[in-house]
Amino acid sequence: MTEPTTTGPTLADPRDGRALRRVAGGFVADDGRQYPRADGICDLIDDAAVDDAAAHEMALFDSLALEGLCYFAPPLFDRVLARLDAAAPPPGPLVEIGGGEGYLAAAWWRLTGQPGVVCDLSRRALGHADPALTRLRADARRPYLAEGSVAVAAFWVSLHHFEGADRARALDAALTALRPGGVLLVFEPSAAFAPRRLFMASPLARLVYVDREAPVDPDPLDADLRRRGLERLGLEGVNPPYNPAFLR
Repeated sequence: MTEPTTTGPTLADPRDGRALRRVAGGFVADDGRQYPRADGICDLIDDAAVDDAAAHEMALFDSLALEGLCYFAPPLFDRVLARLDAAAPPPGPLVEIGGGEGYLAAAWWRLTGQPGVVCDLSRRALGHADPALTRLRADARRPYLAEGSVAVAAFWVSLHHFEGADRARALDAALTALRPGGVLLVFEPSAAFAPRRLFMASPLARLVYVDREAPVDPDPLDADLRRRGLERLGLEGVNPPYNPAFLR
């Protein structure tokens, strides 16, 4: 992996993407707009201006029973980080987009020494994330990290929450935040995965899949990313190992 660094990302004003300055108690925009930092969470959301899609996601994930347990077992993160190492991203932070409790970002930080960032709408979920991470309460469809400030932008089981124009905006924000040579990682459930189809048909589905978004089809996504100038480094099907403690 890359050499450790303590340089974290530069946060951006979600209104225009300009870099924010850190001040006592949070961050400030060029025009004096304040964005507070409390309990280790940087808040880049104006609750009075959220739309229906964001309000739905916040209500949904704020209502979940969070127990500090990841449903994936550690070997999955080891495998993913090994693939990232092979992709040779530049030194710098990884941002886990829509990452909730930030398990991928935490695994990245522990293994590489590079900063980990988790961005989510849910303050409650972010409150369960490792305090060593940069925790951002932010709308991923708007700028939240300054241009060229991260090495890896990761949609970890989150891109399917965005559809149509919202997905395009979330991808635009992620790609703008990438450094030259940076890596975009998308990890999503597949409609072709037989165990998932069986699970979704059982009463247990409601315990995990609380909203019935459609899985991401890799082919149109790949075509879209190629049009944006990205080169595909790999596409891999994974049967992820689940955490026995979570299954209990």
